[in-house]
Order: sequence, then structure tokens, then C-alpha cells
Amino acid sequence: MRKDRQWTTAHAAWTIAAVLVGDTATATLLHARLQPHHDQVVTTNVTVHCAAARYLGMLDHLLGRHDDAERWFDEAMAIHDGDPSTLPG
Repeated sequence: MRKDRQWTTAHAAWTIAAVLVGDTATATLLHARLQPHHDQVVTTNVTVHCAAARYLGMLDHLLGRHDDAERWFDEAMAIHDGDPSTLPG
């Protein structure tokens, strides 16, 4: 898939599908693709979804990496809250 405005949205949808069916092989691939974009909000400029960090948390949870998942969920909440002082790092 081209890296355009729909790239992160498609990967977010694929993440949800992988989690729903428990596809760990796809989860591993999606995680590697989404990780560099962890601090971005998934959007097409028409639709707005969650931060990519949330989807990384979902993938890590599926993969049994619960501590990593919690860190991603915390980062996503900080992004969603819009408070830069609460961002990790």
C-alpha cells in the first residue's frame, strides 16, 4: 500500500481485524510498520481515529507483551489528552 493519507487508517483497520481474529503473524508485521508512527494520530483529514500508539498497544496485548501494551496505551492517552507534559520520554 502507498504511504498516503489512508496508510495509517488502513493499518489501524487491519490491526482491529488481526486482534479480533487473533492473528499473531499479522500483528507482528503491523506492529513493525506502525511503530515509527507511534506519536501520530490516525487520520485521513476527513476522519480522525486514535493515536497509532493505541493500535500498538492492541497489537502488543495480542502478542502477550502486556507491559509494552500498557506503555503504548499510556502514550495514546497522553496524546488524546493533548497535554505534551504527560507524553513519555
